[in-house]
Amino acid sequence: MERTTRNRICSMTTGTKLYSGYASGLRQQSMELGVYYHTHWWVEAPGQFRFTGKESMTMVEKLNNNRSSNLSAVYGITKFSDLTQDEFIKHHLVPKLHHHVKLRLQSSLAHHNRIKTRALPDQLPLKVDWREKKVLTPIRNQRTCGACWAFSVVETVETMSAIKTGSLQVLSVQEVIDCARNGNMGCDGGDTCNLLEWLVASKTSIEPEKMYPFTWLTQSCKLKG
Repeated sequence: MERTTRNRICSMTTGTKLYSGYASGLRQQSMELGVYYHTHWWVEAPGQFRFTGKESMTMVEKLNNNRSSNLSAVYGITKFSDLTQDEFIKHHLVPKLHHHVKLRLQSSLAHHNRIKTRALPDQLPLKVDWREKKVLTPIRNQRTCGACWAFSVVETVETMSAIKTGSLQVLSVQEVIDCARNGNMGCDGGDTCNLLEWLVASKTSIEPEKMYPFTWLTQSCKLKG
């Protein structure tokens, strides 16, 4: 399946409430979810019904029918499910990086220090759902800002800090986008390892998001000092 199609379909870890209703309640379900996500998935006229998200729902049903066990992912729909692939690419995927950005990321600035590996412990749990432990911050939408590298690191730091301290705090992705050096280029791209090395070398603390809110743009660094 193409990446964009999978991106429009939500993979849920547990629960089959949506799945169980596909065969018998497609029309009602589409209306309810359309209202929930503030989208318009149906056009009605006398004797006529059209569900514009039918392609996504068909794919969801197909994926769920192919589940091999109760541990397999259960797929559902999201607010993107009523978009065509072209619409999703245009409005929600980051444009391809410019050639000079790729070259810069491949330069000596992108060479990372090797981290020693260690053996995994025995008796690992069958699953770990960090949502149940209340150590995950809300999902954020990066839109067309190519800063997945910043989101990845900041949200990992949020969770690791919550696991260690018991206090969950939303930190500023925008600070990292604006201020991180070491080959990172804000919304034009960056690298998770480069960012981690920069945070350690510069001894930079990540501010709370409320102190440095997200703008979806690369701006001048507002950190003092």
